This record gives sequence, C-alpha cells and structure tokens, in this order.
Amino acid sequence: MNDSGKDSFFDRIGKIGTPECAIFAAVLAMALALLLLCTGFWNTVWVALITGAGAFIGGVKDKKQWIKNLLNRVIPDKETVPYREQHPEITRAVRQATEKAAAAPEEAEEQTQETADGETQE
Repeated sequence: MNDSGKDSFFDRIGKIGTPECAIFAAVLAMALALLLLCTGFWNTVWVALITGAGAFIGGVKDKKQWIKNLLNRVIPDKETVPYREQHPEITRAVRQATEKAAAAPEEAEEQTQETADGETQE
C-alpha cells in the first residue's frame, strides 16, 4: 500500500472482483483463444508448459524445497501402524491360542494324535 491508502495498479490486478482484474483475465483469455486458433491445441499446450517452466525457474527461489513440499502434499508419508492395532481381533485370537497351547502341551499332542489316528482308520 502506498501513502494515500489506495492499492497500486498491480495490487488491484491480483484482487478478484476489481475492474483491473477483469480486464487482465479477459486479455489472458483472448491471448489463449488466439493461440489455440493460430497454432492448435498441442502447440498451445507446449507453449503453456514452457511458459510454466520459465515462471518456475524465475519465480521460485528454493526449487529443491518447493519440489519436496509439492511431493509431500501429493504423496504424504505413510503412517506406520503396528499390526496389533490394525487387527486386534486376530492378535487376541493368536494370543489366546498360544496361551492354551502353553498351558496344556500334553492335551494338544493328544488331540493331534487322535486326529491323525482317525484319519488313517477311515
């Protein structure tokens, strides 16, 4: 802001709803339309990509950090959650089975022998 309390012309171009912004957007749209008519779609896309690359090179001070921030927004870090928190019912069932097997090892052996004997007799 300058001393008179009014925004400069370039400040008003960036504020949506001001006449300056409307004129600026109209000029950009007309330039895009003329570019599409004169050169075709793919050539216009190529010009837009090169223009964007130039704006990136000239406008971003710390390019590595900007790219890291962009990648972190697009691909956030995976939050690691322990398996026991993801599937508590499975963890509980495994723990109970382990406790039963540790409490009665003879019973478990007898059951496996009976099952094996029953399968061979049939």
